Amino acid sequence: MRSRTPTFLSVLLTAGLALPAQQAQSRPEPERTATTLTVNAPAGELLAAVSISYGQAVWRASHDAALQNPSGNYMRLGIGWWTTFDTVGPIDLGGVRIEAGSYFLGLQMGNDRTFHLLVFDSQKTMRARVLPASTPLYRGDVQPTVRVPMEFAQGSLPEVVGKLQIELGADRADAQKGTLAIRWGKHELSAPLRLLPEPKAEAGKAK
Repeated sequence: MRSRTPTFLSVLLTAGLALPAQQAQSRPEPERTATTLTVNAPAGELLAAVSISYGQAVWRASHDAALQNPSGNYMRLGIGWWTTFDTVGPIDLGGVRIEAGSYFLGLQMGNDRTFHLLVFDSQKTMRARVLPASTPLYRGDVQPTVRVPMEFAQGSLPEVVGKLQIELGADRADAQKGTLAIRWGKHELSAPLRLLPEPKAEAGKAK
């Protein structure tokens, strides 16, 4: 009968193939903040909502030089964890339709110095184990779900915005409209936002 006792050789080989110890890190993100736009019915029922959570990167004068050298594929938006973008209901942002769901955001500056907001599907991005500073993003291996054109107003702000500001602004004249603005340094990116009403189910239609 064959012995089930490990031989000296098998024990030696197993010991030599020991995996390195895992490492875990935990750190706070005190500079993280959020902006939210909601639309409610007169009775208080939530009709639509859009929210962006992000880390407030600090502006440095040296960043102006980056505007002269476009990176091409991808630029980080914020610091720390992904800048998250959640929408309850579909929206039109800068002429591009974005379906209800959860997304991650980045930026792209083309060689002609035009900007696009990069919108990544959060589930696909997490399944691919892609973090906001991952090399495949800069190489262009990871493609966004949509690209939203942003209007770039260089040097348009009267004072330097020291920490990244992202604002979802409401249109007081039309509750279905708003604006997404990104301000950093003395520069601003913006795009019009429109909430798209969901089609109502026909009466008596089987679900």
